[in-house]
Amino acid sequence: MTRIPRTSCLGRCAILAFLWLAPTLFCRTASADDEQAIAGQFFQAGLAAYARHDFKAAARAFEEAEVHVPRAASMFNAGLAWEAAGEAPNAADAYAAALGTRELREEDARKAERQLGALERSLGILLIVSPEGAKVTVAHVTARAIPARVHVRPGSYDVRIEGPEGGRASKRVEVGAGVTIRVSVALVAPRTETGAIVSPAQRPAMSHRQGGRSRSAAWIALGAAGAAAAVAGIVGIEGLQARDVFERSGETSQRAHDEAVSYRTIANVGWGVAAALAGTGLVLALLPRAGETPPSTTAVVVRPGGFDLRLCF
Repeated sequence: MTRIPRTSCLGRCAILAFLWLAPTLFCRTASADDEQAIAGQFFQAGLAAYARHDFKAAARAFEEAEVHVPRAASMFNAGLAWEAAGEAPNAADAYAAALGTRELREEDARKAERQLGALERSLGILLIVSPEGAKVTVAHVTARAIPARVHVRPGSYDVRIEGPEGGRASKRVEVGAGVTIRVSVALVAPRTETGAIVSPAQRPAMSHRQGGRSRSAAWIALGAAGAAAAVAGIVGIEGLQARDVFERSGETSQRAHDEAVSYRTIANVGWGVAAALAGTGLVLALLPRAGETPPSTTAVVVRPGGFDLRLCF
């Protein structure tokens, strides 16, 4: 009786699950770990700056930590630092953001509410309600997503709005202490010197930070591609062994034939996943740091005995 080296059904399922899920899980876990590490560094920098009474630097560090990993504690600390620096509007915004998460400890939440209430008695509030999806720049706030609630000192302000496709608008508003002003602005589509409307593709959209993250994702994707290729290679060797057994049986063993086909399909899928990840990594690595680039996608379509790799640019 011919003995066929084979992997159990459970083993095959595990291999397939690894080929399809491990690269995705690896990328997500690595990205999350990176963000956690960066947030932790900014948080520690904020604590150090606060200890040496550099309150503005501390506040900015806490806010940067919150950008990477949203935490109520980061914004609460930013509020304390901004208030210590004498920047009441910034402090009120930070306290409000921390309270909005509903994640503060009870003691901290009570303190944030007290501080916010005291600050708001001498500040005005701009409640920018539309257009949703656009960004607002006013006073100390730059490119905040709308809807937005911004605390400001009493006075006159230019509220500048920029839409996702480049449309812009501005509005002059006057606000007093203890007063909330609702602001709604209609965007005007941008035009070229000849009067033609500018299309979204003509406008830069990628920031330096986005470019840096794209490159981090590129290296992660390339690493995951290598892992998938390694697994595909191992399964491919098993497939070759199964084929040899089939040939030695005089090509009469249906079991050996099925085993060889199964291994070959699994290996081909693995190579397809590796190629897709490698293609994505290369595209991300080549993206410029500034300027909009049409999105690229990769897809692997499995078919009997192989796969199709599709790249779209």
